Amino acid sequence: MSLAFLFYRGRATETVHVDLLRRRFYIDEFYRWLIDWTQELLARITAFFDRWIIDVAAVRGASGGTWGIGALLRLIQIGNLSAYAFLFGLGIVAVIYFAVFC
Repeated sequence: MSLAFLFYRGRATETVHVDLLRRRFYIDEFYRWLIDWTQELLARITAFFDRWIIDVAAVRGASGGTWGIGALLRLIQIGNLSAYAFLFGLGIVAVIYFAVFC
Protein backbone atom coordinates (compact mmCIF):
# COMPACT_ATOMS: atom_id res chain seq x y z
CA MET A 1 0.00 0.00 0.00
CA SER A 2 2.83 2.36 0.70
CA LEU A 3 4.27 1.58 -2.74
CA ALA A 4 0.98 2.61 -4.35
CA PHE A 5 0.97 5.79 -2.27
CA LEU A 6 4.45 6.67 -3.44
CA PHE A 7 3.61 5.76 -7.04
CA TYR A 8 0.41 7.84 -7.27
CA ARG A 9 1.31 10.72 -4.93
CA GLY A 10 0.64 14.06 -6.56
CA ARG A 11 -0.85 12.66 -9.77
CA ALA A 12 -4.37 13.34 -11.05
CA THR A 13 -4.34 10.80 -13.87
CA GLU A 14 -3.34 7.19 -14.30
CA THR A 15 0.37 6.71 -14.73
CA VAL A 16 0.29 3.28 -16.31
CA HIS A 17 -1.68 3.07 -19.57
CA VAL A 18 -2.64 -0.54 -20.16
CA ASP A 19 -5.70 -0.89 -22.39
CA LEU A 20 -6.55 -4.30 -20.97
CA LEU A 21 -6.80 -2.84 -17.48
CA ARG A 22 -8.65 0.25 -18.69
CA ARG A 23 -11.30 -1.92 -20.39
CA ARG A 24 -11.61 -4.12 -17.24
CA PHE A 25 -10.30 -7.23 -19.03
CA TYR A 26 -13.20 -6.88 -21.52
CA ILE A 27 -15.51 -8.62 -19.05
CA ASP A 28 -18.39 -6.18 -19.68
CA GLU A 29 -18.21 -6.69 -23.44
CA PHE A 30 -18.08 -10.46 -23.05
CA TYR A 31 -21.01 -10.41 -20.60
CA ARG A 32 -23.07 -8.22 -22.95
CA TRP A 33 -22.34 -10.57 -25.87
CA LEU A 34 -23.17 -13.64 -23.78
CA ILE A 35 -26.48 -12.20 -22.58
CA ASP A 36 -27.44 -11.08 -26.11
CA TRP A 37 -26.89 -14.56 -27.53
CA THR A 38 -28.46 -16.54 -24.69
CA GLN A 39 -31.01 -14.69 -22.58
CA GLU A 40 -32.13 -12.15 -25.19
CA LEU A 41 -32.40 -14.78 -27.93
CA LEU A 42 -34.45 -17.05 -25.68
CA ALA A 43 -36.62 -14.08 -24.68
CA ARG A 44 -37.26 -13.17 -28.34
CA ILE A 45 -38.18 -16.76 -29.24
CA THR A 46 -40.45 -17.07 -26.20
CA ALA A 47 -42.12 -13.72 -26.93
CA PHE A 48 -42.79 -14.77 -30.54
CA PHE A 49 -44.25 -18.11 -29.41
CA ASP A 50 -46.40 -16.40 -26.78
CA ARG A 51 -47.61 -13.63 -29.06
CA TRP A 52 -48.37 -15.63 -32.21
CA ILE A 53 -48.97 -19.22 -31.13
CA ILE A 54 -50.53 -19.06 -27.68
CA ASP A 55 -52.26 -15.67 -27.90
CA VAL A 56 -53.54 -15.84 -31.48
CA ALA A 57 -54.18 -19.55 -31.96
CA ALA A 58 -55.18 -20.75 -28.51
CA VAL A 59 -56.64 -17.80 -26.64
CA ARG A 60 -58.19 -15.76 -29.44
CA GLY A 61 -59.20 -18.91 -31.31
CA ALA A 62 -61.01 -20.33 -28.29
CA SER A 63 -62.66 -17.02 -27.45
CA GLY A 64 -63.68 -16.43 -31.08
CA GLY A 65 -65.12 -19.92 -31.35
CA THR A 66 -67.07 -19.48 -28.13
CA TRP A 67 -68.33 -16.11 -29.28
CA GLY A 68 -69.39 -17.57 -32.65
CA ILE A 69 -71.24 -20.50 -31.09
CA GLY A 70 -72.91 -18.10 -28.67
CA ALA A 71 -74.00 -15.88 -31.57
CA LEU A 72 -75.49 -18.88 -33.38
CA LEU A 73 -77.31 -20.06 -30.28
CA ARG A 74 -78.60 -16.55 -29.69
CA LEU A 75 -80.30 -16.69 -33.09
CA ILE A 76 -82.41 -19.70 -32.16
CA GLN A 77 -83.44 -18.38 -28.75
CA ILE A 78 -86.69 -16.81 -29.81
CA GLY A 79 -88.66 -17.09 -26.59
CA ASN A 80 -91.62 -18.83 -28.27
CA LEU A 81 -92.55 -22.30 -26.95
CA SER A 82 -93.98 -23.49 -30.26
CA ALA A 83 -90.75 -22.51 -32.04
CA TYR A 84 -88.73 -24.53 -29.50
CA ALA A 85 -91.03 -27.54 -30.02
CA PHE A 86 -90.59 -27.23 -33.79
CA LEU A 87 -86.80 -27.10 -33.50
CA PHE A 88 -86.86 -30.09 -31.13
CA GLY A 89 -88.98 -32.07 -33.63
CA LEU A 90 -86.65 -31.03 -36.46
CA GLY A 91 -83.70 -32.32 -34.45
CA ILE A 92 -85.41 -35.67 -33.85
CA VAL A 93 -86.17 -36.01 -37.57
CA ALA A 94 -82.50 -35.27 -38.35
CA VAL A 95 -81.31 -37.90 -35.82
CA ILE A 96 -83.66 -40.52 -37.28
CA TYR A 97 -82.54 -39.65 -40.82
CA PHE A 98 -78.84 -40.04 -39.93
CA ALA A 99 -79.56 -43.25 -37.99
CA VAL A 100 -81.44 -44.88 -40.83
CA PHE A 101 -79.70 -43.60 -43.98
CA CYS A 102 -76.09 -42.97 -42.93
